[in-house]
Amino acid sequence: MSIPHWTSKWREDIRRLVKVIQGHDVTPKKYVVDELQVDYYIRQLHTHSYLEPSTEKVKSTALGIVETLTFHHRDHQAIRIAEICFGSANATASRPLTIAPNIAKMLFELMHSPLSLHPDDMIEIEQLRHKRESYISQAIIEEQKVRTMARSLAGELRQLTLEDSWFGESNRNDEEEDIWSDDEPLPSPTLTKEKSNFQDELSLSSNESIPDIQAQESPPQPKLQEVIEETYQPNKPWLLNQGYSHVLRHLNVPLHFLEKSVRKEFEFVEDILVALLGVPTTTFGTEPCSLASAFWASMEYSRFKLTEQVQQQTVSHLTPACLYECLSQWSDVATTLSFNRASANYLGSFPSPCIQGFSYSVKTFIHEVDVIVSQQLHKMFAVKSTNPTLISLFQQLQPWLEKSTYLRQVIMQVIQPCENITVPVLGELVATLLTSLYLLLEESTLLGSEIEYSVLFELFNQSLDPYLNRLNDFLDGAPLPLDMGFCNDKSGLFESTLFDSLKFLPRAISPPCFFLQIQPMLLESHVYAKMGQVSNSRSFVLKPNYAEQILESTSSNFCDLTHMHPGLEKWGVEGLSRSTWSIRHSGSVLPPELSFRQFLQDKLIEPIKQRCNEIGRSTVTHLKTEWKVLDHMQAIRLFLLQQHPDSSNYFSEGLFQYILSPIPRSRWCDEYTLNALFLDALSKVPPNEPYLKHASHISIKTSIDQGSAVSNVLSLNAISFSYACPAPLNVLFRADVMENLSKLAVILLQLQGVERTLTGLKHTMRYRSCFPMIESAIHVHMIDLAGMIHFVKHVNIYFRNQTSHGHWEKLSQAIEKATFVSQINYELERWVQNMLENCFLLNKHYSIHTCLLQLLDHIINYVVQFEVALNGPQGDDTFLSLLAMAKKFKLALKNVITLLSTLVKIGSAPYLNELVLQLNFNEFYVVD
Repeated sequence: MSIPHWTSKWREDIRRLVKVIQGHDVTPKKYVVDELQVDYYIRQLHTHSYLEPSTEKVKSTALGIVETLTFHHRDHQAIRIAEICFGSANATASRPLTIAPNIAKMLFELMHSPLSLHPDDMIEIEQLRHKRESYISQAIIEEQKVRTMARSLAGELRQLTLEDSWFGESNRNDEEEDIWSDDEPLPSPTLTKEKSNFQDELSLSSNESIPDIQAQESPPQPKLQEVIEETYQPNKPWLLNQGYSHVLRHLNVPLHFLEKSVRKEFEFVEDILVALLGVPTTTFGTEPCSLASAFWASMEYSRFKLTEQVQQQTVSHLTPACLYECLSQWSDVATTLSFNRASANYLGSFPSPCIQGFSYSVKTFIHEVDVIVSQQLHKMFAVKSTNPTLISLFQQLQPWLEKSTYLRQVIMQVIQPCENITVPVLGELVATLLTSLYLLLEESTLLGSEIEYSVLFELFNQSLDPYLNRLNDFLDGAPLPLDMGFCNDKSGLFESTLFDSLKFLPRAISPPCFFLQIQPMLLESHVYAKMGQVSNSRSFVLKPNYAEQILESTSSNFCDLTHMHPGLEKWGVEGLSRSTWSIRHSGSVLPPELSFRQFLQDKLIEPIKQRCNEIGRSTVTHLKTEWKVLDHMQAIRLFLLQQHPDSSNYFSEGLFQYILSPIPRSRWCDEYTLNALFLDALSKVPPNEPYLKHASHISIKTSIDQGSAVSNVLSLNAISFSYACPAPLNVLFRADVMENLSKLAVILLQLQGVERTLTGLKHTMRYRSCFPMIESAIHVHMIDLAGMIHFVKHVNIYFRNQTSHGHWEKLSQAIEKATFVSQINYELERWVQNMLENCFLLNKHYSIHTCLLQLLDHIINYVVQFEVALNGPQGDDTFLSLLAMAKKFKLALKNVITLLSTLVKIGSAPYLNELVLQLNFNEFYVVD
């Protein structure tokens, strides 16, 4: 084989590039590049390349390698390749190659070399080089001695034989310049052949004619390298040339990496199949291994690697590189299967049916692979019907190998969010596993990968089935399993009261992502089912409140107000049929046409919603039919919000009599007095009122001390109403809801009391004995009194409209359509919130509310002073004080009208337009 003409020009460049490649590696050198491999690729390129390589093609290949390494986040390797080929870490198409295309092409070929030498091998090669160099130097010295002896002998013979042509031919100087003179000198084949012929002829001639020379020779010299045609043999190292092989013959112990024994291919196939079953062989060894993450640290699996014997084995029709690469791939596959087995056993040890279902699915797949491998072994050993080759074995097992590799990636990816936790919470681990599988299924659906989708769907289905069974039990009222959790961060007072009623505290663990939308529905349905199982529970026994104690101690003949529920009856949830959920495909497992999210929504989420709606609908029906929730709300509207005229008028008049009368003023704020007055007001209601029986749950509390009571409208703000409803309804009529309703009741009492006080003064004024004498004097003040009556009347009408029967009808219709108690609670809270908004009882309406109360206080003070003017001695001071009070009222009224007009103009409260027009009907107050 002739050497290319350009090899001598870039031999130094090769050495420089080898130093650059090895010099950039900061880590200890595990593999190194040897110049023998370079020599091999030089010959290979020359043999198979008939044209010079294209510069642009080599440049494109280099850019492609750099971009590929960068894409796979191997930036360190990409920078090394870019510096070698382009001289800079920034490789662009505009940069020229800094090395010859032939060198670059040879380096790219060198990158794919599967056989690399270890540092120990390089040390032995270096020792081999030194021995070869010393051997060649000694051979050259001996050759020069032989040449000198031959020349002297030839001169003598030439004189004797008269210039014999034989000696002249064999004595010519055949020394040629070696192309590898700058490297370790290699023996020239031509020189070796000629010297070998010359030694044979010289030996023959010496035996015949000059025995004395033969006797003077020192011990026999080693023979120089013979001419051997380089042909591939199984026992000949493929990357060593003749010079190294020649020196190798003279070593007593051959180098271990140069020994090659020929084996049959089916023997390697047997070792591969046995290794796939997890058993080490002479070809594949094992070592214990574990991952560095905290979650997998306690799990050990066997990592398969090629034994040292493989380096001395080969197959006659395969190159060692091909065989080594093939066996390395099979060792990776065996390691993957070993990891899958270990992870299946490790995950199966967790006390969770969901994780155990995932483990069972992995074990099922591994069992299928083991069955196929066992069948192949049975054919080879027992039946002996086939001796598969490595290529045929790979073709037969390729689908399973791809699935095994993908399965390992899936196992690592689904646990990745929890891999840094040594012992994760069971619920978090289950939620992470199901969420990760769901996201992977969504991704594979978008990509349309059928193989990946089938693997993921089987894992997801086996993991989800136990979770759904426990979820079904949870909806039946069973306790929350340890491997399930529901985050309750956004729950309000309704949910808190609902859960506290059963002492149920959801774990602060997020469920799988596809259950986040319906988790409030699941929690609420569980509580309803749990309540349906409770009968005569102590926690639900209704204790009589203070108002009922008064009713029991007071003999009244208008109705029986002592209606009590001794316990909680079942809610009627047990009769519902249990559902069975599944997401299995009817036919073959193929990605859905739409997204997997939509597929799961139709197959799973909607049936679960339907089950929850059935539970919620049954509960709501029970609340409306058995516990009469609408009747309780109607009683609250009539008697707590003072919508019933018979009771509200009497109660408001009685309150203001307490406030305006100086004698019992120190006792009116007593709770007993207030509740007795309220019960007395209820006695004015006709006995046939259907909602009167629920009024017994209403009681009044106050926070004013008896000694600090004053005759002021503002003092009524200390009154609060409560509603002691039966236990199932306490989730609706909670303390926060009743507090807001109490604010409405108080402002309505204040308005109604002031209005009835003014109206009573107006109607009784003309019947006073002194009225004819002072009628002309108080005419102006009567006009001011009429303005106050007009103001209070229209404000009271506005407030009554906001809590009127029309708004109540909308609430009743929404409750009739509700399927969950939470929907009833939402409608009730929205109804109360709208009333607070329209009646200026929110925090943002503090200034308006304060001005209204000041106006009412001015009116009450005006009424008191007016009574003094009517009943006492009339003087200028009395009428001047009335004028001053009227002036204060008008100024405060102007401020209120200005505030209300501003709200109308900015558009935040257009419903106040009618009220503003009524209050300023004569445009007496100029509003900018």
